[in-house]
Amino acid sequence: MRIPLTPFLLARIIPLLCIAALLGGCSPPKPPELQQATLLPSPKPIADFRLIDQNGEPFTLEDLKGHWTFVFFGYTQCPDVCPTSLAMLGQAIRSMGKNPDIDVMPRGLFVSVDPERDTPELLAQFVPYFHPD
Repeated sequence: MRIPLTPFLLARIIPLLCIAALLGGCSPPKPPELQQATLLPSPKPIADFRLIDQNGEPFTLEDLKGHWTFVFFGYTQCPDVCPTSLAMLGQAIRSMGKNPDIDVMPRGLFVSVDPERDTPELLAQFVPYFHPD
């Protein structure tokens, strides 16, 4: 099934592609073929960082290398934009999984901007609702 690139979808995906290009690491895999978007020619270097994932494990710059990553910044208590955008991102990743031409599947990364309330335990319940990986 192919998802049509509507203006609504492009308005959500283009920022994610830009962030993915910025966080892609030193040698990203072959860029996706796009019908309409702006793809940055090369990733920008970023400083090392250390976050905690939904399993309480460290998540660092090394976890981003070797594949494209769609990054979404939000919070679990967000009433409408966050769940809608995450659902679209999950749908896009599932759709890409059906494409035999994709060598390395992109990953989705949800970064909470509300770490006081968004505990790893809460994120472990929240994130799989949009995509199991």
